[in-house]
Amino acid sequence: DKETSNAYLAITDIEMLNAEGDGGFLINKELSLKITGINRGLKKPVNINLFFNSEDGTNIFTTCSTPQYFGPGEFEVRCDIPANFMNDNSYYLDLMVVENGHDIKLHVRDIMVIEGIEPPREAGWMGKFPGFIKPHFNWHINTINEHAV
Repeated sequence: DKETSNAYLAITDIEMLNAEGDGGFLINKELSLKITGINRGLKKPVNINLFFNSEDGTNIFTTCSTPQYFGPGEFEVRCDIPANFMNDNSYYLDLMVVENGHDIKLHVRDIMVIEGIEPPREAGWMGKFPGFIKPHFNWHINTINEHAV
């Protein structure tokens, strides 16, 4: 069992708000992660860090909340990851709570494992897309000179 509490805070739950089955999420939909806890003694601005790692522990990416003061008692934090950013992989999440920009108050490794699920594709490349993330960027394609053939 992972140590998710100490004298400063307790993490009481971490969940996917839009889960598809047991620990899975559709990669073409926004992924929302909700963290709930209890502030027992944090007195300065706090930021929550989520580390998304591969199965072998390699960090794929990290996201951090904006530092802000949490009053004493229960709190809730939500992280929204846009649709079409993740790939169909398993992600092992670490959670870190940092106070005052540098003071690590809690670090829980492998607090949650989630798995990206790709919905069926109708055309184009039908194999697995390589990489741990699969962001969709805006592409602009224009014909410059149609008579140059």
